[in-house]
Amino acid sequence: MQYLLLGKLLVMRHPEVAQRLLVQIEHDPPLTDLSRIPELYTVFCELINVDPPTFRGPLFSTNKVDIRRLFVSVILHLYNPQVYSHPSNNIIIPHNGFIKTLSEFFHVNRGYMSRFIRETIVMEKVYEEYRQKVEQIREGIINKTLPNGQS
Repeated sequence: MQYLLLGKLLVMRHPEVAQRLLVQIEHDPPLTDLSRIPELYTVFCELINVDPPTFRGPLFSTNKVDIRRLFVSVILHLYNPQVYSHPSNNIIIPHNGFIKTLSEFFHVNRGYMSRFIRETIVMEKVYEEYRQKVEQIREGIINKTLPNGQS
């Protein structure tokens, strides 16, 4: 395949897509150690000023759902950023233990967590303000937990 020609065509016809792809490529690889999720959750809760145990387990309020959704969005960016760049509305979640780990961490079943992740991805694709909040928290987590603030 003629990748150079494809790249030129993409830049000429869809510069915003080309820019998003370049930014994504420039980032370091995503996190892979799922055992860090509890640590990242603690930092997340510190950043948004909430009590960590309050938002685990069954959900009974909109506030809990919103906080959990925000955390899942941030974690998706750290572990599976490619889910946001898929060109179609088909949402592909890699099967690397991510759903299992999150469902165990939050004490919910895997089916619920899978649906929740899909809803979270849609929220971020649709709402600019939500996307900005996720990015701000993601940067805060990176700065507090990763060496030299690099993901």
